[in-house]
Amino acid sequence: MKNITTKKLSDILNLHKKYVNGKKDGVRANLEGTNLEGANLENAYLNHTKIKNANFKGTNLRNIVFIESDFTGVANMQQSVKDKIFATLKIVRLL
Repeated sequence: MKNITTKKLSDILNLHKKYVNGKKDGVRANLEGTNLEGANLENAYLNHTKIKNANFKGTNLRNIVFIESDFTGVANMQQSVKDKIFATLKIVRLL
């Protein structure tokens, strides 16, 4: 599992926001296999993020958007959070 600094995570999230908004200098976030334990992701917009096998133990996921992100192998995410995410994805697909 890869560890990540708060600064590096912030940089990745800022570049990803640009990517989602179609900016030339944007880069799709790749957090596959990353240890996000205790990270503050409140209000993060992580559509289309690569997050397979990430560790979310103790991570603040309030108001986060994860549409079309791959959760395969994600560890330590509360089941209630997973249920809400998957329920939201089902609603989005129905629209």
